[in-house]
This record gives sequence, structure tokens and C-alpha cells, in this order.
Amino acid sequence: MKTGFLFTRISIAPLVFFRMAFGILLAWHAFGMVAGKDIPYLYLTPKYLFPFIGFEWLKPLPGAGMYWYFAVMGVTALFVAAGFLYRYSLGALTLLFTGSYLMQKTIYNNHHYLVILLCILLLFMPANRSLSIDAAIKPSLKQTTMPAWCRYIFIYQMALVYVFAAIAKLYPTWLNGKFISIIMAPHKRTFYGAVVQNHYFQLFLAWGGMLFDFLIIPALLYRRTRVMATLAMLFFHLFNAKTLSIGIFPMLALSMLCFFYEPESIKTLFTKIGLQLSGSVAHNNNVYKYNCIAVTLLSLYALIQLALPLRHHFIEGNVQYTGEGHRLSWRMKLFDKRGTLTMYAQPKGSSEKAVINLGNYFTRDQIARIVSRPDMIWQAAQYIKKDYEAKGQKVAIYATAKMSLNQLPARDLIDENANLADAKLLYFSHCPWIVENSD
Repeated sequence: MKTGFLFTRISIAPLVFFRMAFGILLAWHAFGMVAGKDIPYLYLTPKYLFPFIGFEWLKPLPGAGMYWYFAVMGVTALFVAAGFLYRYSLGALTLLFTGSYLMQKTIYNNHHYLVILLCILLLFMPANRSLSIDAAIKPSLKQTTMPAWCRYIFIYQMALVYVFAAIAKLYPTWLNGKFISIIMAPHKRTFYGAVVQNHYFQLFLAWGGMLFDFLIIPALLYRRTRVMATLAMLFFHLFNAKTLSIGIFPMLALSMLCFFYEPESIKTLFTKIGLQLSGSVAHNNNVYKYNCIAVTLLSLYALIQLALPLRHHFIEGNVQYTGEGHRLSWRMKLFDKRGTLTMYAQPKGSSEKAVINLGNYFTRDQIARIVSRPDMIWQAAQYIKKDYEAKGQKVAIYATAKMSLNQLPARDLIDENANLADAKLLYFSHCPWIVENSD
């Protein structure tokens, strides 16, 4: 297979622009955490953080430690933006951001996962070889070009985000506008409330959002529709930033527009504002060993990113109910879940079940999340089991859980006869203690 197009030298300008924008956005996120109320809410107040499975060893720093944690993250992000000690700064940023992500999933956002992927990609790219402190200190680093794969991999990544988001919207409650009416309900008292509560406007948002996700990447790649697609991007993401709580994702998505324009256009933009790219034209050009390693790693990355969003098709049950295969799959803002949950402890050798006061273990907001997410119910059971064991008691843990999806009648979510204290959580196959609800 010919892969020469991946190593064609193109202007490094888009990568430099994105490095700056990415670093600034991550600094904004980190310092916003320090200045806001999320650190106590997510890391300090809860007794248990609901980490990602397998990362239970990650613990929040005591005292003011988490404030320093995010402050350091913000500083490393600014270093990345400035291209200062780039590999070290980006490596530290990647570890810090990934740690904060894996440490708790009470608040789960797909864009946090996307940030981690972008950090990893940037680690392998020459983003500090122009308009950076590193290049100013060491002029031999200066470079005006990069291999074309540095551009294409970002386009591929964003194509996956949008296309899988579009595919996930192909279900009745999205297409009939019902879900849009649910998420727009909190805005009814705003000055634009009458508009967003209109059924036909909700249908416009539902179908427009789905078609936008399907068409935006081809429209950006085609020169004749690129400007209109850019305007659509601006409207779509700024509207989402106003109406939805999705953090830095709208600005992050807009910053990636630089990869869809011709690299020379971004270079010209730098020149117009007085920033001149300078340095050698090429490094490691047409080096066979380097090219083979790069193609292998790019292919592996591309396959993994393609496979993860498809895995729920190989797991029994409806992913909207079971949540199995939902994470890391670009299934974003698709449904409203409400539920009820009662958990019971049954001491070994006893036939009596005692109701567990979940408020003794988890915050109110955590409970609101747990009730509709089977994996978090399982984690809650494991945590409660350990608490009983610390008191010298061995117990079985049972749960009665019902969940309503998009305001439909509530259904059983957990097999009430399953002992969750001994149950196993299977990440790539169906857990038998989760009720399938396959329709």
C-alpha cells in the first residue's frame, strides 16, 4: 500500500495554531476549576469518587492538594501554548488531565476523553518547532513544515466524533424532537424560551443536529462549501455553548477548523498578524524506518478509535438502557435518564435484608447519577461491601432499580436477585445482573 501522501511536507502553521489554542483552552479549564466550585464538589466532599474501573488506586490529594493539582495543570497548559519545554510540559499535562478524568466519573464528558486523545497525538508531533520558546532558545529546532499525517489524523479523529454522534441520533425519540424538548425545558423562562419550546424549532434542532454531524466533515473538506460549513460550525457550537453544559468542547471543536483549511492559508494568517514561520523545510523526510513506524502506529490508533464506538453492537441489550459500551463512543447528549434505587444488605447466614441509607455513603448528586448507571450501582455495592467488611461483617448486596429513559415508563435496570457484592463487571460483554431491555 502506498503511503507517500502521509509524509508529504506541508506547512506546520495549522499544528502551531492548534498547539496555542489547545494550551490556552486547557489552561482556561484548569484555572476555572481552581476558581470555581467543582473541586470540592467532585474531589473533596464525596467519600467515594467512582473512579473508572481499574483505577481505584487514584485518590484525590488531601487538603488544598487538588487546587495545586489543577493549578499545575494550568501552568503546564500555558507552557504547551508557548511551546516551552514542550515534551515535558505536554507529558505532564497529559498525565494530570488523564488522572483527573480517571479519578471520578460522576461527571462524565466525552470531550474530556477527546482532550486525552489530542494530548497523546500532540506528543508525537513537532508542534514546538515554530513560534515557540523552545525554538527561540534552540534555533536548530526551527522547522516550517510537517508530514501531512499530522493534519490528516486530526481530521480523521474529528470525523469519528461527528459521524458516530450522528449515527447515535438515529432513534425515534431524537428524530421526533422529544429529547430536544426535554433538554430545552430549563430554558423556558429565558428571553428565547418561546422559541426553543416551539415543537417545529425542536424538530429543526433535532434533524439539523443529526444532519450537521453527518455532513460537516465532508462540507469542510470540500473547498466550495468550506466557508458555509465554517459558519454552520460557529452557529452550532456557540448555540451549544449557550444552552448546554459541555465545558470547553465548543471552543475546542472550533479551534480544530485550522486543519480543514489549506496549511498555506493558516501560514498567511500568521504572516498578516506579524508572526513569521522560519526554519528548515524538512526533517526525517523519506526515512524508511521512521515512515514504517509512523504508519504502524497511525493504523493501530485508527483501528482502535474505529472499534471502540462499535463495541456496543456486540453486547446484548440496548446500550441506552444498560450503558454497556456507552463510554468512549461519542454518544453525546442523547437521552435523559431518571431512576429510583433501593439497595439492601443481607448479613451472611441471615434471611433478613436491611435497607441501606445511600446518603451515608454518597452525596446527593452522586446518588442522582448512580440510579440510572448500572456500572456505578455495581461500584456502589462494592464500596458498601468493603465498609461492612471493615466492621467485621460479611454481607450480600441487592438492589431494586428502575430507570426511565426520555420520560418513558420506568423499567427494571438491575436483577433484584443478583448479589452485587459478588457480581463481576464485564467491560466488553454483557453483565448478567443488568436487565437487558433489548427493544
